[in-house]
Amino acid sequence: IMDTDLPLIKQNSSILDAVLEMTEKKYGCAVIIDKQKKIKGIITDGDLRRAIKKLDISDKATKIMSKKPITANGDLLISSAITLMNKNSITSLVITNKNIPLGIVNLKTCLENE
Repeated sequence: IMDTDLPLIKQNSSILDAVLEMTEKKYGCAVIIDKQKKIKGIITDGDLRRAIKKLDISDKATKIMSKKPITANGDLLISSAITLMNKNSITSLVITNKNIPLGIVNLKTCLENE
């Protein structure tokens, strides 16, 4: 079951589409998916900040995405998720099943709920 609140964009979407989706869903990231709903990459607030000088918002989102986002299965313990995010210096962890996004775990939320 796909969470409709997830910030998902198609791989032909523009950077502007990504920013709009990130703003609407308030996750601080957007996950790029292909036609089979499999993850192609992720764009984070940090990716946008790092790319801002050379950005054209009409460019494809795939131009600035991280191609192999760190993902985890849904049965991951919160403590393990926190360790994984800290180890990889990330604040959002995409929860997947067979590379299809099911949810996003945010480091801040994990720390508040631990």
